Amino acid sequence: RQMLDAIVLCPEVECLELAGRFETPTLEEEMRQHPGWDKVKFHGYMGRDGLKEMFSRVKAGVVLLRPTTNHLHSIPVKLMEYYSVGLPVIASDFFAENNLVVPDITGLSVSPLDVSAIAKSMHTIMQKGVAQKLAEGVVNGPQKTFSWRAEADHMNEALLLAMGKH
Repeated sequence: RQMLDAIVLCPEVECLELAGRFETPTLEEEMRQHPGWDKVKFHGYMGRDGLKEMFSRVKAGVVLLRPTTNHLHSIPVKLMEYYSVGLPVIASDFFAENNLVVPDITGLSVSPLDVSAIAKSMHTIMQKGVAQKLAEGVVNGPQKTFSWRAEADHMNEALLLAMGKH
């Protein structure tokens, strides 16, 4: 809902690409009636190839989870998917507090309930060169930190320490 409210306030956003499923048919119908839906391209469920193609067209990923107990200390799969393909993010501000998003380096951090802040972040991402600069931050940061290779190295080191061979 906040994303749709924000794109109404942000004329630079011509299209918001959405993939996945709605929690309920009622919510989907409500969103389809929203004035911002005119700017939405809704794909529904997509496989990896479809997601890869969609990610190649967009400037940023949006991860605006509400500050619930379950979300406050989570590592969202969606955030990692965006990072894995080199996309900067517009993300809930508590992810910056957890060091999952580095504001102005890997993405923009906003209150997920503040529609004007979300619209401002969308406006910023759409400015010339901003998404590219942030994407470089993703490649130089999370893509190196959150990789299977890096995790394997940490696990190997931990195993060697546990076995007393380091």
